[in-house]
Amino acid sequence: MKIYMNEQGLLEKERELCLGLGGIEDFIKELDAMRDTFQEVQDRYENFEKVYHSDMKNMLEELFKFNQSFVRNNETLIDKIE
Repeated sequence: MKIYMNEQGLLEKERELCLGLGGIEDFIKELDAMRDTFQEVQDRYENFEKVYHSDMKNMLEELFKFNQSFVRNNETLIDKIE
């Protein structure tokens, strides 16, 4: 911990920013799951030249879940920074 002088000439302790690795690991797992889903659909398209409606629906659902999670993680990180 460091101590410094602020604009008013008072001594203050430096605040450390601590971001939980658990949240980042969860975020990476969600990215991997979404990537796997997209890769599966891409492989089916390349092999069979058609993508089923259910595949597109699953991709959109994964994207929606990822987006919701990203918003929550982003808000959490911003709160920790503030």
